[in-house]
Amino acid sequence: MTKQQQQLAEEFVTLLETEQLEWKKGWSGISASPYNPVTGTVYHGVNRFRLLLTAQALRYNDPRWCTFHQIQQNNWRLKSGKGQSSRVEIWLPYDRELKKWITWEEFREQGGITERYRLHTKTYPVFNGQMIEGIPPLEVNVQEIDPVELVDTISDSMQVPIVYHETDRAFYRPSEDQIYLPNREQFFSTYDYASTALHELAHATGAAHRLNRKLTGSTSQESYAQEELVAEITSCFLSSELPVKQTEEHIRNHQAYVQSWIRQIREKPESLISAIQAAEQVSNYLEYHGKRITWEEYQKRMGEVQSNIPSEEKLPEKHPQREEKERMDPILKGVPDLGTNQKRRIVAVESTKDYEDPEFTPSRYNSKGDRREDYYRVVGIQEGGWHVEPVEDKIYHSYREAEKAIKENLAWKQVSYDRLIQESGKERIKKLEAREKIRTEVEDLEEKIGQLKEKQGYLKQLLKEYEENPKLAQARQQILKYEKSIGRTESRMKGAGEEEVLAYAKQCEEYLTFGESVDKVKKLMEQNEKEFPRREVIPVCETPDILQKAGCRPLPMHMSQQHLLDCMHAKQKENAHYHGLTGEEIKKIPEALEHPVILAESMTRKDTMIAMLDYREQNGNPLLVAIRPDGKALYQVEQIDSNFIMSVYGKDHFQSFFQKILKEDKLIFVDQEKGKRLGYFGKELEQLALYDLSES
Repeated sequence: MTKQQQQLAEEFVTLLETEQLEWKKGWSGISASPYNPVTGTVYHGVNRFRLLLTAQALRYNDPRWCTFHQIQQNNWRLKSGKGQSSRVEIWLPYDRELKKWITWEEFREQGGITERYRLHTKTYPVFNGQMIEGIPPLEVNVQEIDPVELVDTISDSMQVPIVYHETDRAFYRPSEDQIYLPNREQFFSTYDYASTALHELAHATGAAHRLNRKLTGSTSQESYAQEELVAEITSCFLSSELPVKQTEEHIRNHQAYVQSWIRQIREKPESLISAIQAAEQVSNYLEYHGKRITWEEYQKRMGEVQSNIPSEEKLPEKHPQREEKERMDPILKGVPDLGTNQKRRIVAVESTKDYEDPEFTPSRYNSKGDRREDYYRVVGIQEGGWHVEPVEDKIYHSYREAEKAIKENLAWKQVSYDRLIQESGKERIKKLEAREKIRTEVEDLEEKIGQLKEKQGYLKQLLKEYEENPKLAQARQQILKYEKSIGRTESRMKGAGEEEVLAYAKQCEEYLTFGESVDKVKKLMEQNEKEFPRREVIPVCETPDILQKAGCRPLPMHMSQQHLLDCMHAKQKENAHYHGLTGEEIKKIPEALEHPVILAESMTRKDTMIAMLDYREQNGNPLLVAIRPDGKALYQVEQIDSNFIMSVYGKDHFQSFFQKILKEDKLIFVDQEKGKRLGYFGKELEQLALYDLSES
């Protein structure tokens, strides 16, 4: 760890302790990645982090950084240099014997890195464009990015499914390689949804078959805090490129881990550097999978991260950490994935720098005996894909000699050594994934067996009740029949007393009557019957007490067969009346109307009210029922009084719709507790107290 990196760790800890980092806005706060406007250099890694940190501390919003020499050369003027600069580090060749820096040309002539010639870091100060007078105005190119589309693109490209569920938790589950998020309607804005999803996608990059940060290892607070630090720095790096800011939830989480970060970095300053390097990989990975950079640019960046050399420094062609990457990039473009049917064997050059093997090092010193020599050999993947092994016995004295031998052998095709090592482990990863899949399947099977045992016990109890109390047993059968028709997996009457079961069974009898009518209409729709009375209504239920409290008369409720057909018809852009609801969703209406979440006056029709039910349609939208109180229904050729159901549909953009109801004072009733539990309400809870009649 360099002195510059040690100072960076101390500076970061100081900002954490004094709470000078503004988590909420995304603490980079600038419009692009830091860069040098004179040379065009874009800073990466530790340099990028240091410059973003300085920009935050000194409130800079200009991404440009120049040396003092560049400022003078361009006839610009520095406003104030004292305490206003940051520092970047570069790698340069150094003569350890003469204790001086040398040129790259001299370094190449001496054969690159040896015991005498090494690469050392050198730092120099740079100044932000905001402190430079005369510098041209900053040109900001704003890229329009659809955040939801970006999330979908990255999710699809990474093959990480996003599962939506009714909860307030967002997390990535490594064992399933899936992200779990609340339903989209529960987020206050599209921006909050995108930032949360991208934060969890950043965690998903740590999977073994991606960037391999061993997320399933230690579950300690320190390990968890380190992963959150990686995600936070990733957000910092991406905040100027992608819509990755901080949500309120993330802010609270970060504040909870700040003390862990401080302790960890003070004890192990290198943990910050490793987090920066990991975050650089993550940000590049997400940008590539979001189609923001090309494959070539991604490969180039990842090569720079893995070599731990800043991108702004052009290293010598023979540098061991660079030469294979730069040499092999054009070759790799035409190389298919390993494991496909290929006539030529994939090989690479391995040196004593890569692998210590006594049989591979017959002599480590040259003829003069004054310095160690390195040897090279050609290696390939062992059959089965587990290890790398030599493909011949010959040893070469230079990389170029081994490479020449590969080119002359028509049965070989060369790739980089790093790529060969990576591919050799793919079979192991596949077997580990297969083992994890089997374990998951076994767990699912055990869960199903448990459910079957529980159901078996319930059926035995039902049989016993039937023998002892036939009336109660018949009631339970009636309940089971209804609950099966609406897709309910766990009975509401589990553990209920006899009176409750009998009362609920009577209600279920009415619900089933409506359900049979729904099935009849659905069958006619599937048969494309045209000659049936579309205006004829079907009974839905008696008007529930809560609707009567809201002003409806105690009349039966009906729905025309035409309206029912429209509700179940597949959605079409050409017809706004088609709502694409399932039979199960429709059959729940009578019961759901007894305990709605919201009742309100319609904003489009004076003679109509709306009821929001306590379940969502299959697309995740809350279900609304439009009711015309004191209406007329054509039932068995007679006009009868009815609280008539005009339509049932899933409501898009519910939050803005509900805010409009409140603003125009259309709300009649609300069940706060139920709405909060379902994720329908947010900050407006205090405003809703006056409308809550659920306890009345």
